[in-house]
Amino acid sequence: MRVTVAYWLAADSGSVSLVVQGADTSSVAQDERVIKRGGGELVFEKEFVVPDTKTLRVFVPLSGGDQTATSTLDTRAYSVSK
Repeated sequence: MRVTVAYWLAADSGSVSLVVQGADTSSVAQDERVIKRGGGELVFEKEFVVPDTKTLRVFVPLSGGDQTATSTLDTRAYSVSK
């Protein structure tokens, strides 16, 4: 899977993550990148085995500095057919 995401961060530092889950919210794949203040574009490339599920959900959360809350930059759901 290849995901390109643009971000803007007001805090000094933070992170952008790629989270792939099955329909039952089980973890399928994850990746995280540390970022600095400002904007940019990241490309995530992740290989994984698609589990026995009807849907894959892909989330791209942004976390800033010491904040406990995250903002979701994007989320998508993909149907899986056998």
